[in-house]
Amino acid sequence: DEEPSYKYEANNHSKDDEEREIPLSMGQSFQEMLLTQLGLQNIDDHKYLVAEYLVGNLDESGYLSRDLSSIVDDMAFYQSISTTEQELQELLSVLQSLDPPGIGARNLQECLLLQIKRKKRATPNIVLAEILLDKYFDEFSKLLINYISIKQSLG
Repeated sequence: DEEPSYKYEANNHSKDDEEREIPLSMGQSFQEMLLTQLGLQNIDDHKYLVAEYLVGNLDESGYLSRDLSSIVDDMAFYQSISTTEQELQELLSVLQSLDPPGIGARNLQECLLLQIKRKKRATPNIVLAEILLDKYFDEFSKLLINYISIKQSLG
């Protein structure tokens, strides 16, 4: 005797129910991407651990907003890893050489300078931009803020 097929299927929803799929992330996180690049650098295990801690201290924008001296203290206290500000600065330079350009900067000025220094050709415009960012950043940003506010007031 054959059983009807409807007895083998469970239909716990109606045609009006929404079908929801759970998205799966297949890519690497931002920190994982940096750690992968860091693993390709020629540094020893101790320096890798210190650099890994630096990566962990980056904010969601990729900035390092903490003082290096505070990081030295935290590493000694919480991780039992001895390091110096000089070693942190060296490893921060390694971190700043990774992609994306500007990673590990401590402020917008440093971020923009890191990006402009990655340009392969030093055209006159790039040289001028680097000078503006390096020597006249405060004036440039004030001028930009004034320009934006004037433009907004004009509609």
